[in-house]
Amino acid sequence: MLKIDLKITKHCIQTEAKKKYEALISKYFKKNTPEAEKEDCLKKIDALKFFLSNADINNLRSKYPELSGQTEIKACLCFPASYKEMYIETIDKKIIPEFS
Repeated sequence: MLKIDLKITKHCIQTEAKKKYEALISKYFKKNTPEAEKEDCLKKIDALKFFLSNADINNLRSKYPELSGQTEIKACLCFPASYKEMYIETIDKKIIPEFS
């Protein structure tokens, strides 16, 4: 299972996912990034692209205020074999997003 950790503070889950996406793209294109790390980056980039393009983020923020950046939390985007089965794990919840 692919897992991507996010620290949600001062920004919503969407902004944090975008920041992680951009950081992974930057890391992928650095000359000194080992090939194995590049493979890992590509998997995470693809998963984040799916999440950002398909998850109903407005619904997530309204249903789960902790994902809106009002409080500091750690969340993990968890991607089983199929991206459509992805979920968000926080310290006390398992959140299943809706997809558009």
